[in-house]
Amino acid sequence: MKKVIESTNLEEQLTRHHEGDSDYTHQGMGSSKKVLIAAVCLTLGYAVIEVIGGFLSNSLALLSDAGHMVTDSASLFFALLANVLAAVPQAAVFRV
Repeated sequence: MKKVIESTNLEEQLTRHHEGDSDYTHQGMGSSKKVLIAAVCLTLGYAVIEVIGGFLSNSLALLSDAGHMVTDSASLFFALLANVLAAVPQAAVFRV
């Protein structure tokens, strides 16, 4: 366990963090893509079932909840897209 140094100077804290004086890393766990894919599929699947049930029972509540679930699915899909794009290696043209 590394010794924790108390400091109120933010610049000192950030410098120590970037020099490796921290057990915390910025690497992901790697399973978030599978979880996001499952979440998108589940929410879209339930939305389709709610649309069918809403039309069969003439329920505006089910139809509106299905619309809400579609927007939830869209936000999960955008999170998945961001996750995939973040994993793509940087192109040589854009390297600094």
